[in-house]
Amino acid sequence: MKNIPKVLIIQPALPKYRISLFNELNKLLPDSSLLILAPSNDENGVHSITDGAEFNFTITSQSKHKLGFSWQPKAISFIRELKKGDILVTSGNPRYIFNILFSLTAKLRGVKIIWWGQARSAKTTKLSLSTKIKFMHIFDLVLLYTEKEARLLSRLTKLKSIHYLNNGINNKEILTLRTPYDARERDNRILFLGRLTEKSDFPLLLEALSRTTNVALDVIGGEPDSEILTTIKNLDLSEKIKFHGMITDEKTIAQIANNCKFFIYPGAVGLSLIHAFNYGLPALIHDNKKNHMPEASSFRELINGISFKQHSARSLAEKIDTMVSSDILLNQLSLNAIKVSKSNYNTESMAKNFYAAITSLKH
Repeated sequence: MKNIPKVLIIQPALPKYRISLFNELNKLLPDSSLLILAPSNDENGVHSITDGAEFNFTITSQSKHKLGFSWQPKAISFIRELKKGDILVTSGNPRYIFNILFSLTAKLRGVKIIWWGQARSAKTTKLSLSTKIKFMHIFDLVLLYTEKEARLLSRLTKLKSIHYLNNGINNKEILTLRTPYDARERDNRILFLGRLTEKSDFPLLLEALSRTTNVALDVIGGEPDSEILTTIKNLDLSEKIKFHGMITDEKTIAQIANNCKFFIYPGAVGLSLIHAFNYGLPALIHDNKKNHMPEASSFRELINGISFKQHSARSLAEKIDTMVSSDILLNQLSLNAIKVSKSNYNTESMAKNFYAAITSLKH
């Protein structure tokens, strides 16, 4: 029996939203060639979920962190087992320096190595981008989150093998759950979807809501801490906001999203934007493109959403009031939001792009 080259993908964690991507990729690759390796959780507290996985995987003990660096138990031993012709995909985050250095040792044995990650995000500095680019030159191929990042990198470097995925979500279930969008038939409810972290700039949204009337907010993604609850009380917003907690069941999310007029995210938006677009929800995000995550490249001003001046509660409040009273515009924005999620930014399309990157190394 002919040996099938292995494809080892090392992840900081295996979150639920990656399951369908690897399931789709597994269908495209030869039987038993794909193996996903991930610790039980990463440095941000993201837990590995294996429910529904149709691919081979190994979950190790929790990743370890010290002096700003992270390393994954057993990753090095798995890398050492790779042979000439095998393919290794590892995180491009410089914090995982040990994985990157051992990827180089694998390359010396004839293993093809792929750098996978974000070239630029909300927290990327010139120094961190420069560091990433230096590491990229070690690898045979660079795999980025979005096409926009790929264009940027092509201008900044002479790297020859640059590919992208257009990072998205599994939208197959959403397509069966999404109800037809007509802003005229929806209450003035807006949706915040995402974790309540510093990145979200949620306090700005609270301040903006205090300046609006006749608007309610649904929050999916976590429970408020004491500081947020105090702010809500001080601003007299208790009747305006409903916290639904951390929900992963798409049917439950759909019941909420299908009743909202648009999606709002005051901070550095990422994958939540794609999730909202799949429900046909127009987006309201800030106007500083450099201070968003890569997925924000799917946003188009007055095409699938509207932007406000970053850090300005007044601007955000004004745009909220504008959107809740612009049903005809919202209906057009919704149509374009669905087009984006249908043609790109979904896991089926991602898997095809991933497969194209892998197979390009065989030639």
